[in-house]
Amino acid sequence: MVNAEKNFSILESINNENIEIKLFPKANHVLKKTIEFRNTPLGIWLLSTIVVGLISFAYKNWKEKLDEKKDIKKQLTLIDDEIDFRTRSNCRKTSV
Repeated sequence: MVNAEKNFSILESINNENIEIKLFPKANHVLKKTIEFRNTPLGIWLLSTIVVGLISFAYKNWKEKLDEKKDIKKQLTLIDDEIDFRTRSNCRKTSV
C-alpha cells in the first residue's frame, strides 16, 4: 500500500506535457509547429478563408436545393390545376 501511494504521488508531480513529449516527441513537434502557424497572421487568414469558403459553399448548395423544391412544388401546383381544368371541361362535355 505504501508503494502504491508513493507511485501515485510521483505521477501527480510529473507534468502531463512532459510525459507526452517523451512518448511522442515527433508528433508533439508537428503539433506545436501547426499551432504556432495557426497563430500567425497568415495562418489566421488562411483558416478564416477556408471557413468563409465552406460557409458560402454550404449556403449555395442549400439555396439550390431550396430552389429545386420550390420549382417542383410550382410544377405540381400547375399539374393539379391542369388536371382540375381538364376534368371540369370533360364533365361539361359529357353533360351537354
